[in-house]
Amino acid sequence: MTQLWDEAVLVERAQRPFLLDVDYHSVSWLSPHDERHHAVGTRRGARHHAVFATHDHRASISQGCDRYAAAVQSHYEEVTLETRGDGDVIDVTTLAQKMIANAGFHDGLCTVFVAHSTCGVTTIEFEPGCNADLNQVFDEIVPADRKWEHNERNADTNGHSHVRAAMIGPSVTVPFRSGELCIGTWQKVVCIDFDDRPRSRRLVVQLLGA
Repeated sequence: MTQLWDEAVLVERAQRPFLLDVDYHSVSWLSPHDERHHAVGTRRGARHHAVFATHDHRASISQGCDRYAAAVQSHYEEVTLETRGDGDVIDVTTLAQKMIANAGFHDGLCTVFVAHSTCGVTTIEFEPGCNADLNQVFDEIVPADRKWEHNERNADTNGHSHVRAAMIGPSVTVPFRSGELCIGTWQKVVCIDFDDRPRSRRLVVQLLGA
């Protein structure tokens, strides 16, 4: 059969259970070495097999999948941000990192989501120049003073805020390893409030990890 993984990669990843989606093909032993050290099994489903690896001993299919499911946990926290509006950029990296520490997770995924339609979440180098440049670009491509149907229909003033937020999006998902977000040296997770007045904002952090 076709070998699915480079052996060195499999050895590295077999320290704890993991899942992969593959086709309808059966998966058995990858090699004599793998048979001795890394049990690989399959569970047939409508479209995929669940593939798992366990270290230094064989396990049944159900045991392998159950062990993986037991290892992955979720953790939820939320905070309230007080913003100035009008493109206020707030660094929330430390908040996300603190919540990983609170959960006690080692590896996993961190989703940061803002529960409002005139806010966005993204990553950027958090410094006054980049923050000003970002807002300048939005002033040019999504000007506040043009005619907005939202304002006409709802007697409102923040039509531009909704469009800017939609262009950024409400969330980012960042992997973390050894308890640390996998972000660049200058990269920060930020929440941007595009509304045209100060607001209180609900920021949600959802973790999946072990």
